[in-house]
Amino acid sequence: MAILLVGVLSSMYVIHPARAIGTIYIRADGSIDPPTAPISQDGNIYVLTADITSSADGIVIERNGSMFDGAGYAIQGTGAGSGIVLSSRSNITIKCVEICNFASGIALSYSSCNELSGNNLSNNIRGIDLWASCGNMLSGNTMESNVEGIYLGEYSSNNTLVGNTVANSGQGIVLDFYCDYSVLSGNTLSDNNQGISLFRSLHCVFSHNTLKNNQHGMVLTDPAYEKIFHNNFMNNTTQAEVNLWCSPHISWHNGFPSGGNYWSDYVERYPNATEVGASGIWNTPYTIKGDGNSDPYPLVNPVEKERIVVPDDHPTIQEAINHANEGDTILVKRGTYNGKVVVNKTLELVGEDASSTIVAGDGTANVFTLTESGVMITGFTIQAGANTFPICNIWLENVSFCDIHGNILSNGFYGVYLNDSCYNDVSSNTAVSNSIGICGYESDYNLIFGNDFSVNSFAGINLHLCQLNNIIQNNVRSNSAGIRLLDSSQNVLYHNNLISNPVRIYGGSNSFDNGIEGNYWSDYYGTDSDRDGVGDTPCVLDSNNIDYCPLMNLYWCPADVNHDLEVNIYDLVRITSSCGTTPLDQYWNPHADVAQPLGKIDILDIVLCTSHYGEKYPWQS
Repeated sequence: MAILLVGVLSSMYVIHPARAIGTIYIRADGSIDPPTAPISQDGNIYVLTADITSSADGIVIERNGSMFDGAGYAIQGTGAGSGIVLSSRSNITIKCVEICNFASGIALSYSSCNELSGNNLSNNIRGIDLWASCGNMLSGNTMESNVEGIYLGEYSSNNTLVGNTVANSGQGIVLDFYCDYSVLSGNTLSDNNQGISLFRSLHCVFSHNTLKNNQHGMVLTDPAYEKIFHNNFMNNTTQAEVNLWCSPHISWHNGFPSGGNYWSDYVERYPNATEVGASGIWNTPYTIKGDGNSDPYPLVNPVEKERIVVPDDHPTIQEAINHANEGDTILVKRGTYNGKVVVNKTLELVGEDASSTIVAGDGTANVFTLTESGVMITGFTIQAGANTFPICNIWLENVSFCDIHGNILSNGFYGVYLNDSCYNDVSSNTAVSNSIGICGYESDYNLIFGNDFSVNSFAGINLHLCQLNNIIQNNVRSNSAGIRLLDSSQNVLYHNNLISNPVRIYGGSNSFDNGIEGNYWSDYYGTDSDRDGVGDTPCVLDSNNIDYCPLMNLYWCPADVNHDLEVNIYDLVRITSSCGTTPLDQYWNPHADVAQPLGKIDILDIVLCTSHYGEKYPWQS
């Protein structure tokens, strides 16, 4: 998306006289180049000892696993380059540095699992700039008078932004093109042209943010499956708007009685509304500009929220939960913590890094038990400690609207257990070496999306008396049973990869395709005479469970139209040859309708294909 050009105000931060110097490198071997640079070193910790100025890049960090502490000193630019650069780097912490007058204050490209915290960035084009960078934590940073405060560029997914402040900028936080599964919580965006701007990014969660005095509080263009709740929209000229041609799959609430969002103009717009009992929720939905969106459970009062850090504020996760208020965020730093955690409040639990924030059980009880709706758990490695029944990594007990994503779940009888729990989202987790990856009992309307269920000794996915769940884009590999359905009906399963594991069904009738494409089955040996990537004959599981559109190859990328495991000219030709068509047209090709909104093949489908052009499924490369 084009950068919004706005006037950039003078910095509010005090900058000491700076030492002019060229680009400084922290090399992969740990050395500092040049060695005279004002940086002290203690092992893998680097501390800035004076202000510096650079007409190019300021500091390039090449050492993975290092920490750079600005100690309150400044890196000043002349309008070009980046203050700090990470390229293809991981597990680096950057904190307490002031950066101004660069094209990008801190720039990450193809970098993952890094932490940026407590930095001040002003008068840059972009304060923090991520490109194709995933799984990073941005917390407690302050951005003032940048054109864009935080920019998440193409394919920067699974990033967590907590407690940042962006003010007096063109755009506060931008998610631009497939920045999927990002979490924005507890951020403050004020006096910007746009507070939060999203373009074509899926399954993002926005909660407990305050958007105030912006020209546009939140602008969503072509979103899908976003969850937006417990935010304060205060005195924005336009509180929130959704582009008219976008997908309608947006949830502006967290269910009743948890509620939706606070809107400062609610009473003015709905003077006759009344509170529902003493619930703190108005009885009239709040209408949002564009595409028929509304918040069905608008809040009577603003949301108050606290960020609690483990172990800084409390030594254990359970103690942090005990001291937390409804709606708080608990940020858990890297380390190993004891399990047996009961989450009985609507909270967000965020691990600093999924690979190194470990919650370990002792094999005698569930690691996490959720008894309250609206809980989010993300960014943890969870190890139950025993495959003994019924020990579970994450157990959901009669709850709704919980979000479990981006976790690694192992060594339990269950990875995730849904007991009488509906409308939950279990996405992008890895459940390996359990007895059952995910199990549902009398649990309906849940989304199980984009997970990896592998090498589980009994089943990858197990549903008993479950209905109307969506099971999409999961990898189910090398389990004793890939999917096991017992008396479960009306579930929809498609774009899953089922490899080297049988499917066992005991009663019930389910849909194993979306009417156009189904699942990949490693033991399906049908033919594909028209080379559209879909088998000519159904994959029959039993008389009531049939995949009528089995895929000939693994599902991995929507731009791989013919499912030949690479995005190339053949895919582009299929899209362009049917461009402009709808399902009623003669040359309509449903396989080429790869981009939201569905129902018409247009420039958006071409853009999606070209953005992936040349990519191959990993083991094909």
